[in-house]
Amino acid sequence: MMISAFGQSENSLKSLLIDLQGYEAETASGSTMNIMGMKMINAGRNYENNDAELSVTIIISSMMANSMAQFGDIELESDEVKEIITTIDGFKTSHTYDKDDDSGSIMVFIAQKEQQSGIFSLLYDGISNNQAMELAKKFDWAKIKTEVENLFE
Repeated sequence: MMISAFGQSENSLKSLLIDLQGYEAETASGSTMNIMGMKMINAGRNYENNDAELSVTIIISSMMANSMAQFGDIELESDEVKEIITTIDGFKTSHTYDKDDDSGSIMVFIAQKEQQSGIFSLLYDGISNNQAMELAKKFDWAKIKTEVENLFE
């Protein structure tokens, strides 16, 4: 796998981690890794608002399987957990929600080229699943896709 501008490309991803109104946010961080030809670029940022906490990450990797993109729509629910795999605004998403804790994760399959893949991830705690999805949609997934694809070689 070749990722162009490897070593500095996390800076372009960090710029996509926007400020969220009403949330205090840490400075975005990023890293690159190359272990025996397995490469990964990531950028992340943490947000807080009263009791709510968010962790947002954009990851480009040759190590992640994107089998989620192969699934059709799925909805599973129990008394404690709800999981939905569906397409939102043209992007395959997986949303897992722990009802008791008001916590969960949203994974958005951004792009794939050969063995390279890009994922947007939002982990949340202290807010409802609907609030988390509203916040996830504030990030411009189409713009993230463009930047991820630009980093594919």
